[in-house]
Amino acid sequence: MREIIFATGNENKMREIREIFEGLPFVIHSLKEAGLVSDPEENGATFAENAFIKAEAVHALRPDAIVMSDDSGLSVDYLNGEPGVFSARWLGRDTSYTEKNAELIRRAERPLYRCDCLHPPRRHPASHRSAYGRADCEGTCGRKRLRL
Repeated sequence: MREIIFATGNENKMREIREIFEGLPFVIHSLKEAGLVSDPEENGATFAENAFIKAEAVHALRPDAIVMSDDSGLSVDYLNGEPGVFSARWLGRDTSYTEKNAELIRRAERPLYRCDCLHPPRRHPASHRSAYGRADCEGTCGRKRLRL
């Protein structure tokens, strides 16, 4: 089986990625499982730039590996695109998602959103080429929490 390092330490994201790759001939390792530490400054202006920053940082540590990463967030048109690329850091890193969601609802009289998801930038070790895919979704913010 081919091995892939996914540039994240987020256990929930790893669970999702493994579900996506289930049944395929790949073994997906988190940074921790690969014995790596990488926390580059995500200072890109777009989700794509931040995803490439993460992938390139891990690739620099393991140039022989196939590296994948992603970056995604919530962009609320009514809030001029906030929180956007700052979704995880919006209102502070230690602010819970419950608090962030409540603040989004409070600020948005018309809670429309656009979610940009970039999956997955990667660099092929032999060709040294990078590739990525992108998905967009639109909808409205609900007033109560759903369990998925």
